[in-house]
Amino acid sequence: MKRFLRLGAAFAALALLSGCSPLLHPRQVEDLQLIQTVGFDGGVGDMTVSVSSGEASEDAVSAQLAAHGASIQTAVQRLQDFSPREELFFAHIRYAVVGEACARGGITSVLDYFERSTQTQLSVPLFVVKGGSAYTLVAAPGGKDEITAALSSLEADTKRQGSAHCFTALEIASRLNRSGAALACAIAPAAPEGSVPAAEDGYLLALETGYAVFRGDALCGFLDTDAALGADLLLGFTPQASYVLSDGNGGTVTVQLHTAKASLSPVRDGGGAAVRITVRVRAGVTESSGADTADREMLALLEDELSRAVTAQVEAAAEASRTLDADFLELWRILPEVKNEGVLAALRADVQTESTLERSYDIYGSAHGKEKPHG
Repeated sequence: MKRFLRLGAAFAALALLSGCSPLLHPRQVEDLQLIQTVGFDGGVGDMTVSVSSGEASEDAVSAQLAAHGASIQTAVQRLQDFSPREELFFAHIRYAVVGEACARGGITSVLDYFERSTQTQLSVPLFVVKGGSAYTLVAAPGGKDEITAALSSLEADTKRQGSAHCFTALEIASRLNRSGAALACAIAPAAPEGSVPAAEDGYLLALETGYAVFRGDALCGFLDTDAALGADLLLGFTPQASYVLSDGNGGTVTVQLHTAKASLSPVRDGGGAAVRITVRVRAGVTESSGADTADREMLALLEDELSRAVTAQVEAAAEASRTLDADFLELWRILPEVKNEGVLAALRADVQTESTLERSYDIYGSAHGKEKPHG
């Protein structure tokens, strides 16, 4: 951990410098095997590096390779022996994937590799495979080179829906440097089963499944989807999450967040350090099984339901930070003593949520017989 913590403010400059490589002569391009996704498994003294070139075009040869080595660099050098092209080229890496076992052993070597390499960039999103290896997703699917496309789709979905933030190697290293903890988007391999009828046997999907939590440089646990959404709210990443709420009459109403804002303030009393968290959310109705969302009492009931759901998610994130003793929410910004040993583990969180529900998707004059109000 201490090795990469010395980077400090230099990370910003390195983000610009990393990836710099000599200009290629046009005749060299046809001899290159462009790598788009790289995976890491193993640990110190025994690393496995997997690479994928992405889906092949008509003029290109696709490659999925893996090699062992005493270090990442030696494994990369061995990969060259199996490449169908003259030279593997890493300057176009788009994604990095770390297996769970490797992450639990520490990712200092992975971050160090991205820092020092003259080709790789620190702006690459880094994913952790929950319950599996990077090799399984990057190099194992029997020649079906899908991981780069899958991660590209996942990244686009998370940006659009706000379901998770794809933290980059730079962001993770920077957060470890200043807070001693960090999050990374967690993914899990899954067979498509009936979801993708045209998928061939052996095809695996990479599904987003919350966050991996790092304390120091080592993986110490995971946040499930609810806790991850709570973390997003507290970190300022507004998720466009949907909530299915009970209408109190056996039916349901689905709402989607429009905006969310959390404010945190310290509480110091005789019971020890605590933090007060106030969350304000606005949401719109997207689906109803028949509830009259124009009724004020119904709106109030649904707003209470939404407040309880959001409060539970924020509490889950705060509780995970406490039990894992990992300040990935960066509470030290308002409570500096959180950096002292034992303080975070005893920290109390008081969460209050205010919800406003808008009927922005109601269809007036529909079969329900509602008329648009005048004035």
